[in-house]
Amino acid sequence: GRRDCRTKRPLNAQRLLSQMKAIGVMFDIGQGVPPDYAEASRWYRRAADQGSARAQFSLGAAYYYGRGVPQDNVQAYAWFDLAAYGSTEVDRSTYLSARDLVAARMSAAQITEAHSLRKGRPTRGRARG
Repeated sequence: GRRDCRTKRPLNAQRLLSQMKAIGVMFDIGQGVPPDYAEASRWYRRAADQGSARAQFSLGAAYYYGRGVPQDNVQAYAWFDLAAYGSTEVDRSTYLSARDLVAARMSAAQITEAHSLRKGRPTRGRARG
C-alpha cells in the first residue's frame, strides 16, 4: 500500500494516529464534548505509544501540568524528550525547550530515570504500523 514518505508508515496508520491525537485535543479543549483531561490524556497516550511526536508532546504537557494524569516531572521529561527525538526539525526546538524547562526542576537521578523510561518507546522514525 501507499506510505507516507516522511515516516514510511502506511497512510492509513498515519491517519489513525492523527485522528487519535485530534480526539485527545477535542477532550482537552472541550471541542464538541465536555472538557475531560483524563480522557484527553488517554487518547494522547494511544497515539504517543504508536510514535506520534505531537501526541508525545501533549502527553508530556499533561504530566507537567497534572492535567488528567498525576503531575510527574519524570514522565513529562521522558515524553518531551521522546517527542523531540522523533519529531521534525520544525518542532524539535519547541519540544527540547519544554524538556529543558522540566529538567530545571529535576535532580540528576530523576533525569536518569526519565531516560530509562524513554528507552524502547516508539518514535516517528521507528514506530510500529
